[in-house]
Amino acid sequence: MLCTGRVIVADVRFNRGECMVNIICNYSFMFSMLNFISGLCEIGTVIWGMKSFGVTGALIGALCYQLGNLVPNPIKLSRNISCILLTLSAVFGLAGIFQPVFLYPALTLFTMVLQNERSVLKNKTDGTGSKVGKRLFRILGFTFGCVYGSVCFFICLIPVAISLMRREVDKKISINIPHFNKLDVILILHEIHYFVYCYCVLVLVYSLNVYGKTVGSYASIAFALSWIPYALVPNLYKSPKILRKLGYKNTFLIGHSVLTVILTVMFFSFLVEKSLGTLPVISLIIWFLTGFGGTTEFCIEEVDKLNGTYVKNNHNSAENIGHILGVTLSIIIYCITQNLYISILAAGVFSLAALLSMLIFVKEVSK
Repeated sequence: MLCTGRVIVADVRFNRGECMVNIICNYSFMFSMLNFISGLCEIGTVIWGMKSFGVTGALIGALCYQLGNLVPNPIKLSRNISCILLTLSAVFGLAGIFQPVFLYPALTLFTMVLQNERSVLKNKTDGTGSKVGKRLFRILGFTFGCVYGSVCFFICLIPVAISLMRREVDKKISINIPHFNKLDVILILHEIHYFVYCYCVLVLVYSLNVYGKTVGSYASIAFALSWIPYALVPNLYKSPKILRKLGYKNTFLIGHSVLTVILTVMFFSFLVEKSLGTLPVISLIIWFLTGFGGTTEFCIEEVDKLNGTYVKNNHNSAENIGHILGVTLSIIIYCITQNLYISILAAGVFSLAALLSMLIFVKEVSK
C-alpha cells in the first residue's frame, strides 16, 4: 500500500509538471504573454528613459521600441536571424548594466524579435487574432511599465527565447517594400496623430507634483487607464444600428471630428491649468476621452476592404511607419520648443488631416 501511495504521489507530480509544460507550450498563452511583454517594454522604456536621461531620453526610448516594430512589416526575420539578434540584444543588455545607454540598442533588437514571434504565434491559431484580447494584455503590460530596467529586460528575454526555440527553421530574412494607397496614407496620418503626443503626455504625468511628491512610475497606470476605451469602445461603433445608418467612412469622420476637438481643448486646458498652478485634473480626464474618437481607426481598414484595395502587409507597414514618424516628430518638436504641450496641438492637426483626407479623397463602396 505504501508503495502504491508513492506511485500515486509521483504520478500526481508528473501530471502537474506535464500540465505546466502544456500551458507554456500553448500558442494562445504564449501570444498573450508576448503581448504583455510588448506593453511592458513600450511604456517601461519611456519611464526608464525619463529616470535615466530626462525627457529626450524618454522619447528616444519610445523611438527605439517603435523602430523594432518595423518587424514583421515590412521586414520579416528568419529563425536563425532572430536567434542572432536576440543574442546581440542580450549582449547589449549586459553592457547596459554598466552603461545604461546600451539598453537602447538592446531594446530595438529585442523588439524586432519579439514582434516577429508575436506574428508567428498569431498565425498559429485563429483564437489569438482578437484585437480586444491583444489590447487587454498590452494594457496590463503598460501597468507594469514602472518595473522596466536591466533585470526586467533579461526576464522578458526568456519567454521570447522559448518561443523562438520552438519554431521550425524557416525562410531567410525578407523585406516587403510597401505600396501605399490613399487609405494607407490616411492610416499613417492617424498613427502620427497618436504617437506624436501619447508619450509626451505620459512624461507630463510622470513629472506631476502631488502633495509634494512626483507621480513618477505611477504614470504607467494612468497610461494603461487611457487605453481602456481603445480596447472596449470599438464594439459600440461596430453595432449594426450605427454602421447601418452611418457606414464606416462617416463613423470615422464623426470619431475624428470629436477627436480633433478633444485634442485642441486638451492642449488649451493643460496651458490654463499650468498657468494657474493647479493639477491638470480636467486635462487628464480629457486625455482619457481621446480613445472614444481615436478608436474609429478600425474604419480605415474596413473601408479599404469594401473598396477592394486592402493589402494586409501594406496596411500593417503603414501603421508601423506612422508610429515611427509620430515619435520622431515629437522629439523634433521638443528639441526645438522645449515644450511637451505643443505635441498635443500637433496631434490635433494630424487628426484633422486624416479626417479631411478621408472626406475629400475616399469614397466608400456600399456592401
